[in-house]
Amino acid sequence: MPDNGLGKFFKHSAVYAVGNAANRAGSFLLLPLYTHFLSVEQYGSLELFYVVSGVVSSVLSVGLAHAALRFYFEYREPAERNKVISTCLWTTALYSIPAVFLLSRWNATLSVWIFGDVSYAGAFNLVYAILVLELMRQIGLAYFRAREYSTLFVVVSLLQLVLQVACNVYTVGVRKMGVPGVLTGNLLCVFAGWLFVGAVVVKECGLSFDGRKMKSIFKYSYPFLFTTILAVLLQNLDRITLRAYFSLREVGLYALACKFGGLMQDLILEPYNRSFGAYRFTIMRSENARELLVKIYSYLVTGLAFAGLGITLYSKEVLRLMTEPAYWAAYPLIPLLVLSSIVSGSGYTFQTGLLYEKKTTYLIPISVASAAVNVVLYLVLIPRFGMFGAVYAVVTKGIIETALTYFVSQRFYSIPYDHLRTAKAVGVTVSLVLLVELLPDSSIVFSLAAKTMLVLSSIALYRLVGCLSRQDLDRARGFLSTFGRRFLPVGG
Repeated sequence: MPDNGLGKFFKHSAVYAVGNAANRAGSFLLLPLYTHFLSVEQYGSLELFYVVSGVVSSVLSVGLAHAALRFYFEYREPAERNKVISTCLWTTALYSIPAVFLLSRWNATLSVWIFGDVSYAGAFNLVYAILVLELMRQIGLAYFRAREYSTLFVVVSLLQLVLQVACNVYTVGVRKMGVPGVLTGNLLCVFAGWLFVGAVVVKECGLSFDGRKMKSIFKYSYPFLFTTILAVLLQNLDRITLRAYFSLREVGLYALACKFGGLMQDLILEPYNRSFGAYRFTIMRSENARELLVKIYSYLVTGLAFAGLGITLYSKEVLRLMTEPAYWAAYPLIPLLVLSSIVSGSGYTFQTGLLYEKKTTYLIPISVASAAVNVVLYLVLIPRFGMFGAVYAVVTKGIIETALTYFVSQRFYSIPYDHLRTAKAVGVTVSLVLLVELLPDSSIVFSLAAKTMLVLSSIALYRLVGCLSRQDLDRARGFLSTFGRRFLPVGG
């Protein structure tokens, strides 16, 4: 696909997907370990540590990783581009480290407030260490994206995967350290990734600091502070509300369901965003930029629909094979969470017009409006419907935020997206999922065989309703063949 590097875009997206799969595979490879050595309540406690980490990280990140990528392309001279990266790296370190030291003074208070006692107070220090290293690593990964070091990203991910599995098997399985053992293993894993990425960035970009660039970057990025904080609070308000009205068991089951629902984000959306985030700026002055953006969006939604089908259909069997029976009650939540990922996954693409025209301040009212609706839904639905109420609220919020982003962005840079084509792709997926739910329960072997046949037949259905053309399938086969020969060599 030679036009304006579109083929190159998909190649890097696929490589990022491999890296992300390796990056996230640890949590699934370790799922039998966690569900065997951790009770559902302990699994819920672990999720609440992730909530704290997400909220604090959203405040300290200030959108600098995204801004580093955006301003990297503002300059043509390599030295100036390198200063953008090193300046963002210095800034992240200089304010995040003192901030977490200050926060650590309230460890005991947080432990009592969240868990009811001080037993987990010391574990918050592990969480803070992880997030500081991760914030700095994200700046480095933004540089990797700008330089299209997608293969190097895979190397980092594989390194972290091996360390995460090894460390957590020892801390959780051998030492039986429980939740602090999981956090200790994660810290060692993130430290290794930070060390590798940091060495590359410092070697290529140096350690210079440019105050004028930092001022411009902050002016651009501060709207992302508000939108990111709102997004993270909303992302975790469901867990917080569940904890307030129910027990840690409900938090644990809901967290496990979100892990499966989050596969869409991990395997498709995050790799796509990593590649698309840089790519859309490289084509923004091209005459056929709109045409390329329409193609990419159509492929994205069809890919999400297909992946969502597979995740939804296989999740019941995966749960039964990999977890203890106490965790199986998470399954009914997964289909709706997958649907939410398909809907909200379009939002990043729809931001293109706002980013092209530097109208990022409009992201604030969009986030506030969708947040207000989401908060109301959480407070109304969760006390009444529990875990399902949280899922209903997540789906509704995704629809509202994506729609608002689309309509506002179109005012500044209109892109003729093919919504009928994408609606057909989602419709095929929903229809097949509903069909499976009507079938009677059977053995795992028969169920997996039947679902595999449905997943394979879905490609023909996407083709039949016009979501995929013969040319699209030929291109996909050619791309996968080339990708396989390059990254999965076989034989001599």
